[in-house]
Amino acid sequence: MASLLRAIFPCLPVGIPERGIQLPAETAKYQHISEKSALQPSARGGKKPRLGSNEAASSIVSAMLDADKIGPSLDATIQSLVHQAGGWSEYLAAKILTALEAVLKAGKQMNPAMQEAYDKACEAAKIIDGFAADHPIATAVFCTVIALGILVVLAPYALELLGFSELGPIEGSWAAVWQATYRGLVPKRSLFSYLQRLGMTWKHG
Repeated sequence: MASLLRAIFPCLPVGIPERGIQLPAETAKYQHISEKSALQPSARGGKKPRLGSNEAASSIVSAMLDADKIGPSLDATIQSLVHQAGGWSEYLAAKILTALEAVLKAGKQMNPAMQEAYDKACEAAKIIDGFAADHPIATAVFCTVIALGILVVLAPYALELLGFSELGPIEGSWAAVWQATYRGLVPKRSLFSYLQRLGMTWKHG
């Protein structure tokens, strides 16, 4: 299975980490979020956020790349950058996911924290039931799956903002749109079993 994983997901970490991460242009599957202005970070107390969403997402993923260990220090850095961007939102969470996908596709070298999260995500992904590995866009979809797995380990709150609830994708959310688009490649229950294997838990209201 390891050879199959490498064959369909060839973005193994090589090279030297860079501080700045160039976000790719938004694709159609993200446009529904871009068009929901209410989901974008808004100024609090009349103050304009110090970081735009793209800059914040780039800085957050850079912090993940540079971290030596998973824990309070990395979490505090992430939360500080989120605060500078005006707070958490589905829009910002999607930007972080996009930046993380770009890092994986570029094969950037990872420091221990992200390397640990990446390894856990890859290991858990080996037993995803029903994944259509022979589909023409399987590699791109699997890259997203691995990026989601890394977020479970490093920033699990982002998954809930993207719409991954305990009972399934929340209607109208990023998760619902993504799942509907690629349901033929990654069965819903298999995806949620994958997230749970990585330790994903959900808050109860």
